Amino acid sequence: MVVLPSGMGRARQGARRISRVALSLILVASLRWPAGAEPVQPAWTSIGPEGGSITVIAVDPLNSNTLYAGTQGGGVFKTTDGGRTWHANNIGLQEKPLGDMVVTALALDPRTPSTLYVGTDSGVFKSTDEGRTWHASSLDSDATALVIDPHDPATLYAGTRAGLYKSTDGGGSWRGVNSGLPTLLLPRFGGSAPLYPHINALAVDPRTPTTLYAGVSEGRSIFKSTDGGESWRDINNGLDGAGSGCCPLIIDPQTPIILYTGTENGGVFQSVDGGETWHPINDGLIGLHVTALEADPLTPTTLYTCVAHTSTSSSCSIFKSADSGGTWRPLNVGNSRFNLAALIVDPRNPRTMYAGTRTGVFKSTDGGGRWVASNTGLANFDISVIVDSKKPTTLYGLSDRGLFKSTNGGRTWRILDVDQAGQFLSALAIDPQTPTTLYLGTAATFDEAGRGVFKSTDGGQSWRAVTAGLTNLSLSVSVMTIDPRTPTTVYAASYRRLGQVPESDAGLLKSTDGGETWRSTRIGSGDLYIAALVIDPQIPTTLYAAVRAGPPFKSTDGVFKSVNGGETWLAVNTGLPPNNGLPQVYLSSLAIDPHRPTNVYAGSLSGPGTGGGVYKSTDGGISWSAVGTGLLGGVEALAIDPRTPTIIYAGTTRGGVFKSTDSGRTWRAINEGLANLRVTVLVIDPNDPFTIYASTEGNGVFVLRQ
Repeated sequence: MVVLPSGMGRARQGARRISRVALSLILVASLRWPAGAEPVQPAWTSIGPEGGSITVIAVDPLNSNTLYAGTQGGGVFKTTDGGRTWHANNIGLQEKPLGDMVVTALALDPRTPSTLYVGTDSGVFKSTDEGRTWHASSLDSDATALVIDPHDPATLYAGTRAGLYKSTDGGGSWRGVNSGLPTLLLPRFGGSAPLYPHINALAVDPRTPTTLYAGVSEGRSIFKSTDGGESWRDINNGLDGAGSGCCPLIIDPQTPIILYTGTENGGVFQSVDGGETWHPINDGLIGLHVTALEADPLTPTTLYTCVAHTSTSSSCSIFKSADSGGTWRPLNVGNSRFNLAALIVDPRNPRTMYAGTRTGVFKSTDGGGRWVASNTGLANFDISVIVDSKKPTTLYGLSDRGLFKSTNGGRTWRILDVDQAGQFLSALAIDPQTPTTLYLGTAATFDEAGRGVFKSTDGGQSWRAVTAGLTNLSLSVSVMTIDPRTPTTVYAASYRRLGQVPESDAGLLKSTDGGETWRSTRIGSGDLYIAALVIDPQIPTTLYAAVRAGPPFKSTDGVFKSVNGGETWLAVNTGLPPNNGLPQVYLSSLAIDPHRPTNVYAGSLSGPGTGGGVYKSTDGGISWSAVGTGLLGGVEALAIDPRTPTIIYAGTTRGGVFKSTDSGRTWRAINEGLANLRVTVLVIDPNDPFTIYASTEGNGVFVLRQ
């Protein structure tokens, strides 16, 4: 029997992030590659799940069947058939080292819509070929709002979290235009520097484009410029009580002195004098927190808004007004759990509308009366995949939206009911002998503690807590794995988040009775995070752990080994980059050669003093050496071919998937069809090593059938 990792874990470092995953699977013998031949590499194929968080939608002004959708981590998707099908358009969006493809703004050139711009966490990108390829502009600030001068499309404005920028050469160069905007002096490098406000909304007068309006997220402020952004003044008369945040912000295209803005706690406001005064227009609304606001481009007295009861509500309801906001009536969006961020009306057929929500795109063809999901091909989930070792067409996927399951190889997915486990599911392991038995680890969020470990014996249909012996239920679980020979022995790596539990409570949890009871052991000292945990397939009492230390960084970073089932651990770091008080290793993944378990591989993320990559030990961790000629970026995932272990795959932070056929000495990219080059998990089909699954950070799961 050949063993590879058979469970997985994921634990997020921040609000938008799901952190690294370790997998464990029992693998059964299968084919070898044909002797002396390298198979032809076909393209990766997206297998979903479809849907995800949509941040912005834009319609081609000349062809309203063409739309672009910006997503929360999945880049840009495009449809040319009115939303029936979508495909990712991300080539170039990850050319910056820290590019994570969170799209926060999108604007099309009104005269030449094949030219478009997106604002991302990494700055502004431009495409001149309808989104097929992208190139970074010189603006690196995270852009949250974009508008284009309708008379001179080479002039555009970008609102960022640090003020406003203007370009007059189509994004080739930028300069700050913040005169009159509020500033806050902050100490920087021994001196002081002005910090300009977060501009989260922009609007340009369609008739006099030197007149602009900017919404500031702090202090319910709206500013106006009449000289192309060179100077600004606040126009907030009447906005008292609107809450602490602005926008959205729209202009009546036929009567540009009429403006509308949505507020955090005050509902919708209207100005009929170019923003000099404002008054609320909320008759009929059932909530006052506005998440979206849009006007019918042909009949701008018709307005649409989505409102929630409070800024902390997880859903909002769409309302329509036919009298410039004088009165509002609710529309049925077909799903009471919508969390809507984008709303747009077809400029040629206003009865057609699109809503961008936390679960994907919805379309209405009757003016908002009825909405249907429109997500075919649109996969925008940060998800970690694991494969049933006995029935590989059964897949599970952990995401920040819950636990997904597919029983047909990813053609369709459904969400399992695990509400009792809390908001964040962080680790999953499958019993290799009885794969209907699952173990689920949870983790803390900013507003909720972890809830321990849960167990299912019916393939995820029902769950119960298995927490006896846990020192603290608030612990977060980063990874889980199962002894391949004795699957009642289960390991769960725990850590503390935001200091919610004592440092001494974090470490390694072990159960020898199928999770019914647990006891803890420590790996090293200090505030540690176990990023990966793997078991020797031939001697399961031997384990390896990839450990990262929290601040203050200590010498406990690196690989630890246990030869007694996790009871005691020894650091085995000879040959790894020295710590010297800084986190220079940033280990993220481990893999063991199933034929020769003394061959161990460690994947490393980029960090101070290291560019990331792969390290290899041929003596069970006693010594390590760097391998990886040809790799790009840090390594987040490793997988070894169970039949030909000289074949290894690496998932990287910005280079996609790489393959080595010589035990890691050299690598080549295999990325055809892969829409996202940040790969967080790799899994080889246990019955068919020619089939590989790749989880991406923002574009769901891809499969490669070689």
